[in-house]
Amino acid sequence: DAVPAAFPFDDARQIVADAGISAFEFWCWWEKDLAELQAARDKHRLKIAAFCTKFISLVDPATRAEYLTGLQESIGAAKQLDCPTLISQVGDFRPGVPRADLLVCLVEGLREAAPMLEASGVTLVFEPLNELVDHAGYYLVRSDEAFQIVDEVASPRVKVVFDIYHQQISEGHLIH
Repeated sequence: DAVPAAFPFDDARQIVADAGISAFEFWCWWEKDLAELQAARDKHRLKIAAFCTKFISLVDPATRAEYLTGLQESIGAAKQLDCPTLISQVGDFRPGVPRADLLVCLVEGLREAAPMLEASGVTLVFEPLNELVDHAGYYLVRSDEAFQIVDEVASPRVKVVFDIYHQQISEGHLIH
């Protein structure tokens, strides 16, 4: 949400609508009343562009089943809210585990997720984040690696969200 958390939810949606913005995204759907979310969306004639999946690591094979269960629940919420896109973070580095092993685990997890996304019609976008300012220890920071992952997963329902804020910090010189 671009609106400070101090605003009541419905007031925040009104501010978005008054600004001429037609859609919004948010975090933590499991902490919200989905019926209230639908009512606010409809009242202000907005669309829900995206929201986040549960924050479970994709670079740890021990949490993959939990991630996939959380993704299935998130897909259910997306269908209920008529939301086409889910945003996923991938998790933090695991100390002592080679980066190449983390990459393999991430790709395998997304490949397992792809059939449920394809069946649902919901698209999952995973996000490289900057580790210098906001997300110390996060695994995926570069967009070139993110797009390599998309190529390896090879599903039309698994893509990258290219957040210019994070990529400018991580990579800089984006115009070039």
